[in-house]
Amino acid sequence: MEMYDYSQPVKLYDVTFKNRLLNSAGCWCTTEKELMDLVNSDCGGIVSKSCLLNPYDGNPKPRYYGNPNLSINSTGLANLGHRFYNSIGKTIREKKPYIISVGVKNIENTLTILKNIQEEQNCDFIELNVSCPNILNSPILGYNPTYFDTFLKMVFNPELGIKDPNKTKIGLKMPPYLDVILL
Repeated sequence: MEMYDYSQPVKLYDVTFKNRLLNSAGCWCTTEKELMDLVNSDCGGIVSKSCLLNPYDGNPKPRYYGNPNLSINSTGLANLGHRFYNSIGKTIREKKPYIISVGVKNIENTLTILKNIQEEQNCDFIELNVSCPNILNSPILGYNPTYFDTFLKMVFNPELGIKDPNKTKIGLKMPPYLDVILL
């Protein structure tokens, strides 16, 4: 079996990642220390913790369990708020491409986050996380086609969401599967 060489650079739009290895939103990317550890690592770019409009404590503890064989995570989008992740992007982007992951818990708040980030954009891409299963009492947006369609129309309406899609590049973090029953 031939091994894939992940060390080669890759270009997405006008952004070049020195290699194809990036962290996953939620894994070691919540605090300033964790993000700076990633800046000093060999990864090709950095993805922030999925953030919300304001800092959020997430689910009640315990919310993580690990042993040598497995780990279970249900932090529930614990994060420092979108303004922190946009602000720290100034420092991160001096060294590496930076993606701010935005947790979509509420459409209106998400549109506010997009507006705020566009006012002083310190990221190369925005990831809209429509797949987080670990928010108590909150459905997974990516599993509701009608609501998801409405959401995307709002995001890409210049009066409500993204003003210039050539400047503010959006990616979607989708759920891992779609159950036919949900359609």
